[in-house]
Amino acid sequence: MNTPSDNILELRRLSAKLCEVNDDDYKDIIVEVKNVVEVGKNEITHIKTPSEKVKCYEKMCASITNLLQKFK
Repeated sequence: MNTPSDNILELRRLSAKLCEVNDDDYKDIIVEVKNVVEVGKNEITHIKTPSEKVKCYEKMCASITNLLQKFK
């Protein structure tokens, strides 16, 4: 079994920290961010090349950025 990368571990940590906030306005966004991280984690574990992993991280980043735009 593959060990998660430092990036995935950091995203998980940040997601967990965000979940500690008890504001219902943010809860849906946080759940969506967690889903992006979990899906990305699963994709990363099956990717073989570094360039494909970078593309996956870029996709995750774009998804999270789009979600966070809802806060503005």
